[in-house]
Formats: sequence, C-alpha cells, structure tokens
Amino acid sequence: MSITIGSNTVSSNSGNNINCFKDSSNSLSFTSLGKVGQYPAFIAKTDDDNWRYGGQLGGVSNWRDTSTWTEVRGDWVAIDRSPGSYGFDTDTGRYYAPVTGYYKFGVTAYYGCETNNSQGYSHWNFLRNGATGFNGRHGHAIFGHDCINYHVDGLQVENVIYCTAGQYVCPGPYWGAGGYNRTYMGHFCWWGHLIP
Repeated sequence: MSITIGSNTVSSNSGNNINCFKDSSNSLSFTSLGKVGQYPAFIAKTDDDNWRYGGQLGGVSNWRDTSTWTEVRGDWVAIDRSPGSYGFDTDTGRYYAPVTGYYKFGVTAYYGCETNNSQGYSHWNFLRNGATGFNGRHGHAIFGHDCINYHVDGLQVENVIYCTAGQYVCPGPYWGAGGYNRTYMGHFCWWGHLIP
C-alpha cells in the first residue's frame, strides 16, 4: 500500500521497509529494523604506521590536501557506506560527496611538536575542492603553538560542510614553517556522514 500527496509517495515493500519518494526519486528509506538505509557515511585511516613530519605530508607553510601526502598515498583504508558513483578515494584520501547536502566531518590525530616555540604549530581545517573557505567562513583550529611538552593534547577537529554531489572534502592541515611538527599515522583517522 502507498500514500501519495501531490508528487510525493510513501510506500512499503514486501520486506517491511518504508520508502519515501519525492518527485519519483528515492530520497529516503527505512529498513524493517527502523534504521535509515543507504545513508552515506565513512571512516578512514591509513595503513602507514610511522611518524610523518609536515614536510612528508605535502610540505610546510601551506594548506595541504591529503592527495599531496606522498608518504601515505595509496595507504588509505576506509569503511564506506552508500558511495554510489562517488565516495572515499583510497589513493588520495579524499571523500567525494555522493549526494548534495550538509555533511559532518571529523578528524582525530596523534600530534607531536619537537620545539617549545611557535615554530611547531599546525592549523587544522578541511578542504572542499581544495579551498579552506566553505559555508562563508574560514574556520580552523591551531595546535602546538608554544607547546611546553612533546605531545599536543586533544587534536580533534569537526565541521559541517555543504557539498554538492561530486565535490570532495579532505583534511587540510597547515604545517608550521619550522617543520618541527609530526603526526603518528598509526592513530590518524577521519570520518564523515550526511546529515539528514
């Protein structure tokens, strides 16, 4: 049985799933377990188990797209749900939005600073199609500035980014010019999902 209101339809199939259609395109499905089916999401890490300096992850003194992280290029591993024609690229470390909408992205990292002065800092942000500005802002965090011990506490960054289908997002850190900062790739991961 289905219910039609204008050009929108709500129906159920033989598996007791509920499908909602807008203008004849499948926009949302609920499984018999009550969960949203085919919901775009991923979590990714690298198989690299080494400390990597900013110079090895694209270079210092600029925002660095994961595709420039030559030391870990091709080492990405991801659990990728509902990628469709796009999704996570395990060569470049980029996530290509399979559908248009708002996505929540996050990254956690184990970060070290080898100096106690401002040379060991790193800004952390995401890049959408290579640019740090999205949603009208250029919001980013700073870690390791005037660090008083080697390990930088709590490197975790999250943001909500509007993407059209096919646009990519990836972590895009800015490594300080001194080159004293490094990340342990064995504990690095990043994730994202479409916000309903």
